[in-house]
Amino acid sequence: YFNFGMPLGNPIRYIEFIENIEINNVSNVILTLYFNDIAFDRSSCLFYQKLKNKIYFYPKKCDEILKTNIHFSNNTLLKKIDNLLENKSKIWLLLRESLASIPFFNKHYTRSSFAKLYDQSETDENIALIQDIKYLKDYFEEKQIKFKITYFPDVNYLKANNSNAKSWKKFIKIGAQSDIEINDPWEFFLKNKNSDNMSWSLTDMHPGCEANSIMSNYINNNLI
Repeated sequence: YFNFGMPLGNPIRYIEFIENIEINNVSNVILTLYFNDIAFDRSSCLFYQKLKNKIYFYPKKCDEILKTNIHFSNNTLLKKIDNLLENKSKIWLLLRESLASIPFFNKHYTRSSFAKLYDQSETDENIALIQDIKYLKDYFEEKQIKFKITYFPDVNYLKANNSNAKSWKKFIKIGAQSDIEINDPWEFFLKNKNSDNMSWSLTDMHPGCEANSIMSNYINNNLI
């Protein structure tokens, strides 16, 4: 197995990536989405601009982002404060996670805006993600490479009422309308979890080693 994932990677970056590697000996590709893959930042918009004449959909929102440098993680006062403090204060990171669990504050956090984008099929972000996946799907089919898609669940709250899981299910239905099958690992995680929170640490909500092991087992048992 070769993991071609990259820091800040998302489908628009993978479109650029696959054009520059030799894949003649590849038989299977599994794309694993993460919750923030749907959002635009300046970096992803530079890729959209570069690939504008090749991809299936160019998000007009990128024109404004490239012009102003204001994107999803820096467009409110709370997010600007967060960007300033997140690399300087561990206490702030703990406080941030506590505030994120309070409904009044939660709606102001980036993770909440991501959920709305997965729910709304008419947004630039939603259309772009679907069309980027469709581009990859068509590319691999032309190369006669098997292509499967899944996502990494939100492991810091592994309970049935996780609202992000509901957003993924909505997005899976949206993908199906474009003949894109997205495999859902959520029930597998609920059945195999050893804790309701399997994130890396109190200040890092990325999956910990045991959560990665569950994801690996899901891929091996269901996708390969």
